[in-house]
Amino acid sequence: MKTLKRLVATTLVACVTLPVALNAQTPQAAGKEHPAQRGHKAMKLDANHDGQLSREEVKGHARLEKGFDRMDTNKDGLLSKEELEVARSKMKEQRESRKPGDAT
Repeated sequence: MKTLKRLVATTLVACVTLPVALNAQTPQAAGKEHPAQRGHKAMKLDANHDGQLSREEVKGHARLEKGFDRMDTNKDGLLSKEELEVARSKMKEQRESRKPGDAT
């Protein structure tokens, strides 16, 4: 009888804790993108999923660290998806302006 009680108790604990443990996975661990990370690829660095990048979150990423102040147009100490998109567009324009033009 004791063995049966232990088996039932163990099964109940497993039934309760397993779904909780599976739902506790981070989106990255589950192979999914967190909604706050959609858009600019740099948002994958958004560790707290607030939709913005702090200086701490971009540490170790030279381009973002170097250009942080320039990209932070509202000077709030965070890079939003919009600020990153504007910076990306400006860089793309600069690259295209350096390409030799068609001579037709």
